[in-house]
Amino acid sequence: MAQQTSEKLRFPLMILAALSIAGFVWWLSVFTEPTQFAVAQEENAEEANAAPSLALGTFEQRAGEMVGSRVRLEGMEVATSIGPRAFLTSLPEGTPYVVRLMPAAGDLLVTGGEVMDLVGTVRAMSDDVLDAWEAEGVITDPTARDIAGFGATFLEAEAVTLRAATETPPGGDDDL
Repeated sequence: MAQQTSEKLRFPLMILAALSIAGFVWWLSVFTEPTQFAVAQEENAEEANAAPSLALGTFEQRAGEMVGSRVRLEGMEVATSIGPRAFLTSLPEGTPYVVRLMPAAGDLLVTGGEVMDLVGTVRAMSDDVLDAWEAEGVITDPTARDIAGFGATFLEAEAVTLRAATETPPGGDDDL
């Protein structure tokens, strides 16, 4: 007897289920808002490189408080390479400073003594950053990891302009 009742209800229940699904889809189409898609726009090169120019001496004194800030540094000399995408520079008072070249900076192979203008963002140094650098191949030597990890901050350079070693930055160290 129970089997006969379930067989009699099978077809009406299928119709009820189909109508329920159709009603739910109709309700969704009427009462939900359409999705808006954001379109990314490319910045032009001048906007991408827009950053306040700082004298190296000023940068040396304020680097610790500039984490997250975008800066332009002119006349920075490469002291030594510590990996394929990172190097040390010596700031005016002799403080060594780590610079990481981002992919946007191009495929540069820097050597000691080169002078360049850099645009980039000041970032805080941490063990996680160093681990990521090793994983990405930015630094490949454990000694380079120790050298890179000495500072509290580093510069992620997104734009690099090489210049002749004898050029001096415009305005010297008086720019801010």
